[in-house]
Amino acid sequence: MQDILDETYIFDFTNFTMKDVVDYIDNRILPLHEGDFHAKNKVVDEIFYNITAISSAFCLLMGMGISIYDIIQAEKACPEISEIIFGKIDPTLQPTEIEAELSRRTDRLIQLFSQVDCDLKPLLVSGKNISKGQFKEMFVKIGLKADINGNTIPMLIDANIVVTGLYKPSYLYIEACSARKSLMMAKQNMGEPGAFSKKINLLSTSASYLRKDHEHCDSSAFVTYHIKNETMLRLLDKRYYYDEKGLLRLLEYPRDKHLIGKHVPFTSPCTCASTEGICEKCYGSLFDMNMDLFSVGSFAATKASNPMGQMVLSSKHYQGTESNTIKFNDDFDKLFDLTTSEVSIKDSVDDIDGLYIQFENIYTEESDDEETHYVKEFNIVDENHNVIYHIAEENGLNLYLSDQLYSAYKKCKDKTKLIPLNSLDCDDDTVLFVVEIKNKELTEPLKIVERIINRKDRNANTLSEVCQLLAESFIDIGIHINLVHLETIVRALVRKRSNPLEFPDWTRGGDHNDYFVTQVDAGLFNNPSALVSLTYGYVRKQLISPELYEKEAPSHLDALFVRQLSKYIDQ
Repeated sequence: MQDILDETYIFDFTNFTMKDVVDYIDNRILPLHEGDFHAKNKVVDEIFYNITAISSAFCLLMGMGISIYDIIQAEKACPEISEIIFGKIDPTLQPTEIEAELSRRTDRLIQLFSQVDCDLKPLLVSGKNISKGQFKEMFVKIGLKADINGNTIPMLIDANIVVTGLYKPSYLYIEACSARKSLMMAKQNMGEPGAFSKKINLLSTSASYLRKDHEHCDSSAFVTYHIKNETMLRLLDKRYYYDEKGLLRLLEYPRDKHLIGKHVPFTSPCTCASTEGICEKCYGSLFDMNMDLFSVGSFAATKASNPMGQMVLSSKHYQGTESNTIKFNDDFDKLFDLTTSEVSIKDSVDDIDGLYIQFENIYTEESDDEETHYVKEFNIVDENHNVIYHIAEENGLNLYLSDQLYSAYKKCKDKTKLIPLNSLDCDDDTVLFVVEIKNKELTEPLKIVERIINRKDRNANTLSEVCQLLAESFIDIGIHINLVHLETIVRALVRKRSNPLEFPDWTRGGDHNDYFVTQVDAGLFNNPSALVSLTYGYVRKQLISPELYEKEAPSHLDALFVRQLSKYIDQ
């Protein structure tokens, strides 16, 4: 194809990011090579190689590095940089509010350093050459860390590495706890992503080939998505769906933004009725690009599992936090204050005579060093046991009793007696409860996905529910891949209820209700191929099982057991 080279083709390198490069290639280069995917790949490869070659050559010629002097000069040119680097954080904020503020400051500092001439600019504008979390600790604040149990330690490290470093003993102690946690995670969790990736690769490879032609299957089944936001719509781009009149259409983003908020049925690899592989109608426009792959199932498993593995691996060298929000019911604000994670009586409350704390259940938590006590909720009552206020944390977080409050509770001979509020030393520094703060671990995404496709308690039964839940989970954890890949994985989990060794019949005359979505382990164990099922393990159990000898389906592992491979290929 040809086009006129006008001013829109001029690329301004003075202020750009990698997203600008990607958009330029997508909008200006690739439309000139429609249909020829090998030519597209070659063009993109050459463009990126040349950009990399230019930057590598100039970095060597100019002797580029990073110096404190250069950063100071950038501060003089832009005073806002100094305000962010030296600025303090309000320690009374909730951990989730502190994290949001540090994230905002980090984004702003990256933006400022990307606009002034300094050594950091090439690193920041080029994309992912520096971790945002590590950049935050270097130049903004080290922030919050999690303890060995995965709870956020409610003490802010209000320092960064460039200016002050760890100048307090408490900061050193918290960092040491974080380092210990990293070591334990490296020992206990590093193998989980690889093992899970291997399982879904083995399961998906055989079940997910593409046809070599553009013939469409006669499937009348579909997967329905509730398109909740623009991100989900973008991840369904170039997929075939049925409109309100039942006509088959190709989704074009951003033309079809009217579909956001609607329930839309899509043709899907999960419900493709082709016996020779997934057809173009069910796979979408990625069919042409991926048609030459040995298995789009293995490709999908790799795309889905690799980012989760990287999240777990990064926990070895960066321990940030993503804390849950503390949210009390309305009665809480009438009598209590929340400072970071500590609960105390409001200074503005003068008259607490006649008010008592009442506990229904106190739970004990034991550790190697100490014994702590907590409640899920409590009441403020009068002397007649009438409830004045009912206090509860809406997310179900534990409320740990302070030493003073627990001592007052123990002094009650009859544990049903009430604890007078005025018997507590309620000055400004008195803490009654400390709220447990749950931290979303870097291993949590892997646990979420494994819970959906490898456990029975996933809260989704139908094919559409499983695909919807999986799509929302990947979007929430920040892994944005085309949803056709997730459906390709789910395809390997769908079996007949009447025979778990067979895949459902999605043709127009088939029984579309004769299916269920199994789990990864069960899918491997009940795989139609004997070789694939043996990779699951429990070999002795399988060898004495009659079902193993009824499995006749071929698999990608068959070639490994052929004595003369050339004869196998000729056949």
